[in-house]
Amino acid sequence: MNLIWKDAKIMDIGDLRGLFAPNADKTRATNLPTDEFNVLDQPNTVLFLDEFNRAAGNVRFTLS
Repeated sequence: MNLIWKDAKIMDIGDLRGLFAPNADKTRATNLPTDEFNVLDQPNTVLFLDEFNRAAGNVRFTLS
């Protein structure tokens, strides 16, 4: 079994959906997705979110 432990109170929304960065000509923003949670696609993987009640509101909303 794979156990992934994350401290939710120090997470921000960029940890969940990635970051936005301007493209080369700075006319549009490009999403740079995060691969931090790709390990959850493996069988028998459990995500433990510690301090979920202390996470930022937008993080709790996105995770729920």
